[in-house]
Amino acid sequence: MLASFTPRLQRLLLFMIFVLLSVSAFAADTGYDEDAVRLVIDETKSLLKSKSAEIQEFAKASERLGQTLVVVRKCVENNTVELEKVTKSLEALGDKVEAEAREVNQQRKNFRAVKLARQQELTQCNVFALQTEDLLLTVGERQRKLATLNILNKRDDVIALISAQPSSWREFVAKIRPFLRQQSGLEGLSSFVVALGLALIVGVFLLSLWLRKPLLAGLATYQHPLIRALLRSLARYLYLLLPAFTLAIFTRLVTSGQQRPIYLVALSVTFCLYLLLRFLIRLFLKSADGEMPILQLPRPLGNILQRYLKWSALLLCFTVFTARAEVFQKIDAPSFLLARVVIFTALCLSCIRLSWLFAKFPGREKSGKWLRLLLTSVFGAAMITAWIGYYNLSGYILINTLQTIVALLLYFGAKYFLAAIFKGLSYGGEGWPDHIRREIGLEGEKVGTSFFWLHFLLDIFCFVLLLLSVVSSWSISRAFFGQSLDVLVEGFTIGQITIAPGRIFLGLLLFFLFWTLSLWGKTMIRENLASNSHLTPSTRDATVTISGYVGVILAVLLGGGVAGMSFTSLTVIAGALSVGIGFGLQNIVNNFVSGLILIFERPIQRGDWIVVGPTEGYVAEISVRSTVIRTFDRAEVIVPNSELISGQVTNWMLSDRKGRVKIPVGVAYGSDTELVKRLLLEVASAHPEVISTGGNFEPQVLFMDFGESSLNFELRCFVQEVDKRLICRSDLNFAIDKAFRENQIVIPFPQRDVNLKGELVSAG
Repeated sequence: MLASFTPRLQRLLLFMIFVLLSVSAFAADTGYDEDAVRLVIDETKSLLKSKSAEIQEFAKASERLGQTLVVVRKCVENNTVELEKVTKSLEALGDKVEAEAREVNQQRKNFRAVKLARQQELTQCNVFALQTEDLLLTVGERQRKLATLNILNKRDDVIALISAQPSSWREFVAKIRPFLRQQSGLEGLSSFVVALGLALIVGVFLLSLWLRKPLLAGLATYQHPLIRALLRSLARYLYLLLPAFTLAIFTRLVTSGQQRPIYLVALSVTFCLYLLLRFLIRLFLKSADGEMPILQLPRPLGNILQRYLKWSALLLCFTVFTARAEVFQKIDAPSFLLARVVIFTALCLSCIRLSWLFAKFPGREKSGKWLRLLLTSVFGAAMITAWIGYYNLSGYILINTLQTIVALLLYFGAKYFLAAIFKGLSYGGEGWPDHIRREIGLEGEKVGTSFFWLHFLLDIFCFVLLLLSVVSSWSISRAFFGQSLDVLVEGFTIGQITIAPGRIFLGLLLFFLFWTLSLWGKTMIRENLASNSHLTPSTRDATVTISGYVGVILAVLLGGGVAGMSFTSLTVIAGALSVGIGFGLQNIVNNFVSGLILIFERPIQRGDWIVVGPTEGYVAEISVRSTVIRTFDRAEVIVPNSELISGQVTNWMLSDRKGRVKIPVGVAYGSDTELVKRLLLEVASAHPEVISTGGNFEPQVLFMDFGESSLNFELRCFVQEVDKRLICRSDLNFAIDKAFRENQIVIPFPQRDVNLKGELVSAG
């Protein structure tokens, strides 16, 4: 059956099925296991009793407790719903009566047993929920205390570290070499795994080299500067990025079973971060082939900025590698600590220099001064705390400040990308935005409302993600980001109402996405039906309109279902609407019902020439609430549908498109009336739009009456297209005048004799 549709319709249906499956997977219930929940709670209690527990253990325990809390809350919700259903079933059966059927009695017993089991499980889940919430608070408090102590831990200052350095570098290398070899993670890997990893990386490297050709070929296709810069940067760094990401994923997989901390995974991830930063620097600041970069700066300023950004990226990666890798957090060797201080200092000085360069950006002179002062103070504080021995505090200030800056840059970059994409989709543009707009039926300067709201929702998503990233980066608790996401997804309770912002956002996003897809499907259905000669235009228009409304209804149902809307409460909404209809919504409902009548009964159709009161023109659009009539002056008049149903409407094209033209003409007394009749019939028959054969539709000439100064005739004829009536009438008038002149037939004009009395003449 699917093969009968066009390829584009197949792609649309497959995409909708994929999204529905994804949503179903997202909304799937989490399995509840009482023994697993007890095990998590008991392990967390044992961890809290231990005095030697570390912050990483509390972070993992917090993550497990968060997942457990989601499971037990889902258990409470499911059991509450099932308990209500069983209670309603018992109420429907009623109390036991005499001479009751055995099947009914057995069914009542089964329902009571199910109710008892649900009540017990609900009670247990409520107890687990309370215990899990208390443990989460306790673990979070212990985690914050340990993190605070770790941040404020003071070690030797710079002077003490310099004095404690080994006498020679050979001694330092001899001490550090066994550590690097043991903690790398390579010792636990077999030769086959290493060979497999090298072969995989080489294969990905060759694949990335092959992909460079289509990327460079795409430069001749796309003219947008952002897309061209992206393709050029990908072609430059793809052969490094893909193998680096492959290495990071491979090392993560093959070393996941090792119990001791290793640095191989952190090193590969850090290398990916460095390449990604270099890619972004080139994307925004590098000019090639005579084209201006995305961030247009004076050339000397742009070159200096690139140089300092590259050094800052390298120093940042070293800092992240040494500060975030678990294996390096317990090293107290003076040489290692001094190296960290030196890297911290170099990175802070580079960031201070970058803040001063930012103050020189065109148009940022005033705001750049305040930003330069703020960043100089922050990076200066990070340097000083590292010099006096607070290495963790220095890393906390430096890394979180850089994370905040990166988050802000990513946020504004995402806003730039979204604005560049959705501006063309919403308001029209050249290239692929115009193609997509045509696919969903948007023409000219018509605003794409669904694209506008999708852009708005994605902007909100980026802003919320920015807030979460900034707050979580400065938060001492590492579980803040995950807990915040849990609150957004699972929601919070106010009274008896549960509000889940994440689900509401996802529901709105899916609604506008499926609304856009419904417009796409509506356009494809219109194109498919246009080639079907067995359907009338009105039937095609009605089918397309109904399919559009069905798509909107499905989008509402899908979005509302994901957002958590209970459709069982629609009866309450319908009752409220019935009251509103009785007061202020009569006209709206009247127009809505009238619109449905117009769509199904089709007394008027799109393109018909109608007259409604003083309004005359073509039907441009028929919607559920109103109909748009485009007058002959190109003005668009919006007429409520109720007026088209309850009032008198003249439709020139209801049964067919034929129309009659009446042309009155007068000739002078004494003219040959038979000749006049013959000439008028010849003129009418010679016009291509006039129906000259067909019984009742043949042209007629009527001798109407004897006028004061003329013999009055009237030419009556039918034209194929009634909307060409005025043009045909004009053509016939020209032809009649020409024919009368050629045959010396005079068209008279009124003449009057005026007699003036003698007194008035003499007085003049």
